[in-house]
Parts: sequence; C-alpha cells; structure tokens
Amino acid sequence: MLTNLENKEKIFHSYIPLYPNGKYAHILLIRETNSYTIFRTDRDLNTAKVGKSLKDDTPITRLVWFKRKQVAPERITGRGVLRENAPIIWEKLSEEHKKELEHAFSEGNYNCEYNEINCQACPDCIYYGYAIGGAEEGGSEKSKVFVDSAFSITSFEDSHEEFSFNALFEYGTMTDPSGKTRESFGAEDHVVPEVFFPSIVTIKDPTEPEFLYILNNILRTKRYGAETTRGGSVENHVVGIVFSDGEIFSNLKFTKAITDQLMGEYEENNQPEHKELKHPLRYKEVIEASQSAIEDLITSESIRIIKKLSGNELEDLLHEVISYTSSEEKLSSLIEKAFVDVAQYRKLIKESAPTKKGKGKK
Repeated sequence: MLTNLENKEKIFHSYIPLYPNGKYAHILLIRETNSYTIFRTDRDLNTAKVGKSLKDDTPITRLVWFKRKQVAPERITGRGVLRENAPIIWEKLSEEHKKELEHAFSEGNYNCEYNEINCQACPDCIYYGYAIGGAEEGGSEKSKVFVDSAFSITSFEDSHEEFSFNALFEYGTMTDPSGKTRESFGAEDHVVPEVFFPSIVTIKDPTEPEFLYILNNILRTKRYGAETTRGGSVENHVVGIVFSDGEIFSNLKFTKAITDQLMGEYEENNQPEHKELKHPLRYKEVIEASQSAIEDLITSESIRIIKKLSGNELEDLLHEVISYTSSEEKLSSLIEKAFVDVAQYRKLIKESAPTKKGKGKK
C-alpha cells in the first residue's frame, strides 16, 4: 500500500494480534482552531492549572480539550467513509469474510450507529473499541487507538472570549408584531481562533490498513466541539510520526516542551515583550517549535525508536496518504482491506476460544 515507507514489516503487523506485541505508531499533531469553538463538558470551558513549561513550573491555567471530544468526531468521519463504500465492498468480499462481517452489514449497507448500535464487526468497532452490556448481546473490545486530553499552549485567560446570544423571531428581531419579547438571552465562553493544542494519537500494534484508516479520519475531520454547524472549525497539522516499541511522552509534556522552545526563541531574539506567550502565536513558529520539541523529547525516552518521520520524509508520506485517500478507487480498496483486517481478527478470536477454555480444564 504505502511505497514511501521502508521496513514496513518492522512497523506493521500483517494481521491484528490478539495479545500485545510491542509495536506502536504515534501521530503527533498540532490541532489549531480556525473559528470560534466550544470545548466543554458542562456549562463552562474545561480548564486545568498546570506548570507553565518543563523549565518553569510556575502554575498557569490552560484550556483542556478532553480526549473523547477529539476522537468522537474522527470516528464519525470514518463511519461516513465506511457507509459510503459499504455496498461496493460487500460485493467484493469472499463468502468467508461475509460470514465474519455479517453483523456490520444490512442488505449490503453499513449497519452500525455510533453510541447506538455496535455491530462489533466493522473497522470502527474493532479499531476504536466498544462496550455493550447484556448477557446475550453484550461484549467489549478494548480500543487500539489511545487519545489523551490536550492542553492549549497559551493560557486560558488569553485564549477565550465570552459572547452573548439570543434567539430571534421570524421577523429578525427579539420582539414580534404583538409586542411580545423573547427572553432567550445568554452568554457562552468560546475558544478563539488560532489557539494551538498539541496532541498525540497512538495506535497499538497497528496493521497498515488500520494506520491509514485512522490517519485518514484525522486528516478529513474539520469540525470539533459543540455547535459544529455554526463553528468549531479545526485544522489538524501532522508534525511528526514515530514508530516505536513503546509509548512516548504525554500531551502535557509535549505542550510544556513547545512552550520552552518558543520562550527560548524569543529570548535569543531579544523580544522581552514575550515573557508570556500571548495569543495569537505565529503558526510557523509553533510548528518549528513542535518539531524541535519532538527531537529533544525523543532522545530521553527509554524505548526503541524504529522509525521517526519528520521534514521531507514526513511530507512525502503525507502526500502519498492524501493521494491514496482522495482517490475513489484507492480509498475503496483501503476500506476493503480494513474490513478484511477485521474479518481475519474475528476469525482468530473464534479459533482461539476453545484453546482458552481448554486451559482451565484439569
């Protein structure tokens, strides 16, 4: 599939393994808000008081973008791709694969609904995981995609604004012809445009179709948070890809290291006005700082780095991925391989079940 990636046998599994095998793919992102966005769980934006950077532990309050608020829109994006390609894929599948995937299809159409109907037999269910209660239909699959909460580089105070809102009558005013006035007034906090959230998406024991499917979901997803029909535009910048035999640093550590890089750059250029990182940060400086931070942090990790993609190597891979997923024929082929990936995994589970039961017998 991918031609711009060497030694793929050391990076990807040929099938989804049942047990941990010590292969990890890390997609390092800078998520940038491109419009007014709302990341919240309850009424207010989510925040956390944490250290400013790795070199300066002065507490600051940062915006927090919770993990599920990142991965849910990406899963829904992927499900849209599955739904679009399902009828074609179903006709191409072998009878053996159809038998393993029958719960994912209904008359050739994709039969799975996020948080409502878990078919337990599609790439979304198997890659991202699911949990269903009940004795007969219950079951679970642990996610192979690890996502953690992301923290803004700039402080909460500098990265949000409060806006008032109202609900108009058909006439475009708050008062109708009879003189009745609406009472639909309120105010809500928004994350402002051009706020940067460093974030790492980790895939455990990936296959090549799995890696491409998840990366495609990330690149295609453009809206996050609440009120996505009226805002929430976000761009995901891939600043590095790391293949290793263990997990790398956290989102918070990544954010703090980028802060150190930016502060150091300002000090070297004699810019005293940047004692604090103020919004808006320059996109180019953030990307360069993130790439330098990756280089510094990777060297201190107690794991083996199999392959690290940055610079031209990263650009070449991303161009190939985009050309692959923007082609109707190639994308359909990718989705077919993802379904076959899952069918083989389900067959492996069934074949291993009697062995597991047998271990308990005396």
